Amino acid sequence: MRSFGSSRSATGDHVPWSIIETTADMGLRIEDTVSWPETIEHAIHGLQTFALISESDIQPRPSESIRILRTGSGEIIDFERDLVRVLDEIVYRNDVQDEWIVRAEVSMDELSYTISPHVIDASEVVRSVEVKAITRHGLCVNPPDETTGMWYAQVILDL
Repeated sequence: MRSFGSSRSATGDHVPWSIIETTADMGLRIEDTVSWPETIEHAIHGLQTFALISESDIQPRPSESIRILRTGSGEIIDFERDLVRVLDEIVYRNDVQDEWIVRAEVSMDELSYTISPHVIDASEVVRSVEVKAITRHGLCVNPPDETTGMWYAQVILDL
């Protein structure tokens, strides 16, 4: 796999996610985040931004919170499985609920994740690709180590 593009937005600002190229699909790499909820937030933003040709000028509105049960309990978290579950829910919302999540705040407790989305109607965006699913191929989540203190995640999108 090789990186596609850079970790800079169109305005030149650093973003903690980048697009990666695979044989048949595309993926996202999320780097330099300081918490697990922040890693999920940037994965959502990367997914939603990657799929667009252009962003809408429509102001997003708050939408109903999304609650997703964690796969682990207490201190044990299956980060990879949970990341796939969260991103699958975002793809579902785009396609079935007709909500395009522009940004989201993520929090978590002992049992679940709560995603507080800001949305626009999915019909208002022009997509460059259709994301069919989130795969487990090439999936990895690395919690921070003592050296960097930063999170790293990679996820492949089935287009």
